[in-house]
Amino acid sequence: MIYKCTLCFKRISFGANVQSHTVDPVKGVWLQRNHPGNPLALLAVNRQVYLEARRVFYHCNTFHFRSQECLSIFLIGIGRENASHLQSVEWEHENGLCENYIDIIKSHALPQTSQSKQVDIWNDEDQFKRFELRIDRRWLQERLLRLDAEDASTQDMRYHYVLTVKYQEDSGTKRTGKAGYELLSQRFRSEARLADGTSVSRTEEHFCKLGSPGRGFRNMKG
Repeated sequence: MIYKCTLCFKRISFGANVQSHTVDPVKGVWLQRNHPGNPLALLAVNRQVYLEARRVFYHCNTFHFRSQECLSIFLIGIGRENASHLQSVEWEHENGLCENYIDIIKSHALPQTSQSKQVDIWNDEDQFKRFELRIDRRWLQERLLRLDAEDASTQDMRYHYVLTVKYQEDSGTKRTGKAGYELLSQRFRSEARLADGTSVSRTEEHFCKLGSPGRGFRNMKG
């Protein structure tokens, strides 16, 4: 009961802007600040509390996004197990209408069986590309990875991303906080194909011809 009182909100909204900084893997790591005003400080008490509370937090809340970059950073950042608890992930279109993306996330991001191996956006480059294409991010040249990814390379760039978050209570009160994710950025190694056989590079070329600017994860680095 205490978890629901502390960790459940009417809506958790992520701002459109992303702050990012490179991280030197030798000199140190970035740590999440858990000051008294952080609504999620409870999750840092100990491992048992974290495992119990995270199910409530990700299962019971609605996560609202207006930026495709933020959505990708959020999903890769929270990891496979936490993402499996998600039930409501809203995407706000330019006209202000919201659409629940949970079916898209579960069909593209969660594990798919491929040659006796389960693949998903956290461990497979092609799955990551297909998901990004599904949310209309066709211009990407890089993949986001967690620090513990099996196919991480020493040549991958390491970044600390900071997202602005607003926690809206049922009473209408809003609290503002920050969410930080430390991830790797890796250049694509292969060419993924859509169900119709169209390659990622072909869709990127078509997208650019429509006049959309090329933007990758590195283009939004601070």
